[in-house]
Amino acid sequence: MLLKALLLFLHEQFGECGRPKVGWQIDPFGHSREQASLFAQMGFDGLFFGRADYEDIQARNRTKTKEMVWKGSEQSWLFTGILPNRYSAPNSFCFDFSCGDQPIMDDNRLYDQNVQERVQAFLQAARDEAAGYATNHIIMTFGDDFNFENADEYFKNLDKLIKYVNAQQANGSNVNVFYSTPSCYLYALNKADRSWKSKTDDFFPYAHHPHGFWTGYFSSRAAFKRYERHANNILQVTRHLNAFANTNARNTLFPLSEAMGVAQHHDAVSGTEKQEVAFDYAQRLSEGIQAAEGIINQAYAKLLPKDSQSPPIQFQYLCQLSNISQCLGIEGQERVRKLLSFCN
Repeated sequence: MLLKALLLFLHEQFGECGRPKVGWQIDPFGHSREQASLFAQMGFDGLFFGRADYEDIQARNRTKTKEMVWKGSEQSWLFTGILPNRYSAPNSFCFDFSCGDQPIMDDNRLYDQNVQERVQAFLQAARDEAAGYATNHIIMTFGDDFNFENADEYFKNLDKLIKYVNAQQANGSNVNVFYSTPSCYLYALNKADRSWKSKTDDFFPYAHHPHGFWTGYFSSRAAFKRYERHANNILQVTRHLNAFANTNARNTLFPLSEAMGVAQHHDAVSGTEKQEVAFDYAQRLSEGIQAAEGIINQAYAKLLPKDSQSPPIQFQYLCQLSNISQCLGIEGQERVRKLLSFCN
């Protein structure tokens, strides 16, 4: 749902040229081969992700196989790469104000001018990273959670870093640094014209150390997982009714579509969020379902009457508190005609 909502937004804002061709999954806790299959069938050219099992990464570093052809089902193959540092900057090169790393100080009047030290540290970081990859192209991420809150400071330091690192080419350095995108990086790898190792199974389960397996989230927050599934049922039924009845209520349905997209974030339905955030997700789903209720009744009013003599259609309520035997929509009414509606 999240991907669908985002793709729809990009298409509406930018047209066909805004359609992404590269998957970028930097934080989900493991990856299914079916994801590779789906991306390939959607016309994606590649996928890059940040998290893989620590032992898998160690083995791939030794064999330079962190980039591969992932063979999904339905003969759907997708070029896939594991990012070198999840989605964080190399060690000691975080330039946000929340970081404790030194900025690039290039004023020669400063006693703690550090250009040479920072350049050499970066060159070493680049060499260390390149050791795990098969070509002379590497991708280096900068940023992290809550980074770029001071984007001006961050980019000023990146500009300096690029300038001084590239200046070392005059001294024999073979490192060339520039701003780029996943698509451009993938294009460069394609132009390398080499064969790649393949993979046919999942990147599950995920562990980041011997006692840190990320598997509890498959069953944590069971109530929210069920509620997210229930909300999706309501969303799909309402979409069909909206189409069949031609009620043109897509904008009214947007809150539920948006809430469903957010609820499928890797830190939402997984249950890895804080409790206050889980409450917010549930509230947004609840408000979205309430908005969908109106569309359902509009559609029923159009679809159910058979002729002008048909009795008025009773308002349909989605009783969201039925688990505690409460239905706010019908409370206080003297006469209630009960109608159970099932939709498959």
